[in-house]
Amino acid sequence: KLNIELKLNPNTNVEFSIFDMNGRAVFDKKKKINEYPQNEEIDLTELNSGEYLLRISTNQYNTTRKIIVQK
Repeated sequence: KLNIELKLNPNTNVEFSIFDMNGRAVFDKKKKINEYPQNEEIDLTELNSGEYLLRISTNQYNTTRKIIVQK
């Protein structure tokens, strides 16, 4: 599992996307943030071991981070 702490304003729409290293989307979730800070847990059990890119997007903010899944 991947735990993410978000420090975004309440009522912010956020999208979590995970891509494999070939650019294929393997996970996507949209959520409205209701509290500050917000903790989000993403279940990675369906993913194979390897490197992935996690993108977190809002209307005002985008970031991409590399994550490594080990089993």
